Amino acid sequence: MVTFVNPFRHPVSVAVELQTTEREGVFELMTKRASGVVVPAFGQLALPFVFHPARMSRHEALLVVSSEDGPLTWRYPIHGAAEATPSGTSFRLEGKARRRLEQIVEVHLNGLSLGGRGEELYTHEVVAP
Repeated sequence: MVTFVNPFRHPVSVAVELQTTEREGVFELMTKRASGVVVPAFGQLALPFVFHPARMSRHEALLVVSSEDGPLTWRYPIHGAAEATPSGTSFRLEGKARRRLEQIVEVHLNGLSLGGRGEELYTHEVVAP
């Protein structure tokens, strides 16, 4: 949620718009009215929005509050980071003390979109004392 604060000593009539290049439904403004909203002097306006990503990547939007009384505009950048729920798979690695242990572990990343690039390989090393 973004909170707009009217910095003036008089009420301001504003219009609210959510701008994004993301797919439809990733960001959604949850206000009932998008224009003609009057914010009292030094008052606050709560601007709730929903973030519902379809893929695991960074998402961006811009919440724009424009004064209908003049050429004033406030811009609030929104950065969304998708997170996946745990897969429920746990890994247990056992070995003898002071012995090297190498084991390949396959991890499936739920919701990861490679954008048609095929398989992406990466490695990760865990060093424990």
